Amino acid sequence: MKPIVVVHERGRLWIGRVRARLRDVPVRVIHSTCRADCLQALRGQRESVVLFDLGWNWQRGVELLGTVLRLDPDAAVVALAGQNSAAALDAPLRQLGVAAFFIPPWPLARVLDVVERAARARLPDRLRVVSGSGRRRH
Repeated sequence: MKPIVVVHERGRLWIGRVRARLRDVPVRVIHSTCRADCLQALRGQRESVVLFDLGWNWQRGVELLGTVLRLDPDAAVVALAGQNSAAALDAPLRQLGVAAFFIPPWPLARVLDVVERAARARLPDRLRVVSGSGRRRH
């Protein structure tokens, strides 16, 4: 089964960018715009990647994020927050174990770099065995 990358956002700001960035990475990208879609996408998954826009109501976002991490404790979560909520979010996001946390202005290239690295780290063939002579073993 391919690893999944879930993009959870209200609009469509990130989904196109993530799909374009990961077009050569063998992962399945899923767009989620509501709680039910997000949780459905993650059921039965392990080591998924979640780009999670906490939105204006960041308290509800943190609550959903906690549920996401209970479903997939090994998920790599990249959280996006609003400028006004940054100070209040630091402690809860650290406690949840979020992999990365960005506030506006979001550095688009950096966010996409983090998502891509997390996705590539979940690929089953990411390790190569190399003999002492430097030749790859199969």
